[in-house]
Amino acid sequence: MHTERSNTPNGPLPHQIYHFNLYNHFSPSLKMESSSNESRILLAIKALQKDQKLTIRAAARIYQVSHTTLIRRRAGDKSRSDIIANSRNLTDLEEDVLLERILSLDSRGFQPRLSDIQEMADRLRMDRNASRVSP
Repeated sequence: MHTERSNTPNGPLPHQIYHFNLYNHFSPSLKMESSSNESRILLAIKALQKDQKLTIRAAARIYQVSHTTLIRRRAGDKSRSDIIANSRNLTDLEEDVLLERILSLDSRGFQPRLSDIQEMADRLRMDRNASRVSP
């Protein structure tokens, strides 16, 4: 005989707990949240451009964004996702060359090892007199 009772001593789980678990399991990713924040910042900047009487703090409150971020972005600073990291080891061209080499090895049936990839990256960086990637 099959019952709808769960393993809890009090019977089936309440609907609220089930809904909560589904919400946490399928919650939006951080990237979606940051793009939503980016959209709100852009909307706030447009609102400030259209309405000269609107203050930065009021726009930040209306669009639920940081007023300091709004000040910086209005002054022309780029968003963090648009800035290339300072700690980046390879240029775009070097990454493309490395990727082509890895794909070439893979297509010929050779599995590239991490040490091989590090050696290739080191050689690319040495061509432009940069320090090694690997320790």
